Amino acid sequence: MDPQQIMIQATEHLKAGRLPEAEALFREVVAQQNNHPDALHLLGCTLSKMGRPEEAADSMRRAIQADASKSMYHVNLGAVLLSLGKKEEAISAFRAALALRPDDLHTYYLLGNTLCSVGKFDEAVPCFKWAVAAQPEYAPHHFNLGNCWLGKAMAIRPNADSPDALAERNQAFQQAVECFERALALRPGFREAGNNLAGALQAMGRLSDAMAVKAKIAKRAFLVLGPESCGNRFVTQCCVAAGCDGDAGHEQRFDKPDGLKRGGDIIVWRRSLPHGDEWPDLDYLLKQLRTYGYNDVRVFALLRTHYCAVRAQVHGSEKHVDTYDQAERNIAGALRRISSFVLENNLPARWITYESIVEENQRESFKRVLTEWGLDASKLPEIKNENAKYLKDPSLAASTTTRVSENALR
Repeated sequence: MDPQQIMIQATEHLKAGRLPEAEALFREVVAQQNNHPDALHLLGCTLSKMGRPEEAADSMRRAIQADASKSMYHVNLGAVLLSLGKKEEAISAFRAALALRPDDLHTYYLLGNTLCSVGKFDEAVPCFKWAVAAQPEYAPHHFNLGNCWLGKAMAIRPNADSPDALAERNQAFQQAVECFERALALRPGFREAGNNLAGALQAMGRLSDAMAVKAKIAKRAFLVLGPESCGNRFVTQCCVAAGCDGDAGHEQRFDKPDGLKRGGDIIVWRRSLPHGDEWPDLDYLLKQLRTYGYNDVRVFALLRTHYCAVRAQVHGSEKHVDTYDQAERNIAGALRRISSFVLENNLPARWITYESIVEENQRESFKRVLTEWGLDASKLPEIKNENAKYLKDPSLAASTTTRVSENALR
């Protein structure tokens, strides 16, 4: 068979992941044409994918001996050499690739990272600076350059005999800080850049600045907690509209195993107390949140005009209890549990009334709370006010709201 036809078949096998078939055909071409550069190079790529890096490197070297003019040959050889731990040889291969194609961003990235890994930070800086100049609005380039400066700073060990070393170290830290700040300005949710920025600031002794950065980039969770029929789902709906990842419907993704693992940087999670016949374990919820990196946990605690809350639990579309006495006990118990949970865990909390969500003349106070906590309160949904069908004596309703709230929080 013609070598060109064999190459086409072999390449199709390689793309489809049929590696043994690809290897056999590439070897067939090499057997016919000992110095066929593409066959030697792609055989090396196949061997690398098969977990045989030493053989892959030998085949790729033979390809370069046959034709040293293709930058990709050198790049792929460098990557295989890196997998073998031969970093200096990989650096030489990457440099050879850039000599042939000096505008290849990916090769600059590989060379820069490899130089950093062997402590050659001054040589790595130009690689990342080239990438920044080529794509100044791409946050990862600034992040990579910042990591290079940070590595250099951490590698300097100043002492009394080398006063200039301290100045050099601080200068490298400052360069790193500027790079990470730029990366965050371009991509505000770039947590890795934020973590490294905080680390650089802390190493410089700027502890308050480091803490401010950590607070800004922390994954945040809003817990919506309240007695049944007090607007918990409404607040969740508003938080979702304001930019949180979460579910306003009956089912919540975060209730499922590993649901939090796929949560966004800012989430909202809801618990009604009690839920059915069970009282949720709020401490366990908090532990789950922190396990998945949500270290900034804030609470929206719900209240509702007591008269309406009691009747909504008994007569609402989702009837929760049979008697007013049971509703009274549930509401009081819920408020006590929420208060204890917030105080014992020292969590930021805002008490929200159902009325501030559904009544237009009170809604500005709810919007202010959302805005203070960094949420977009400009596009909140309209929520139907269901108090009217329960409210018979407004003066009684207002007095009972205050009475029960105060009693529950004692």
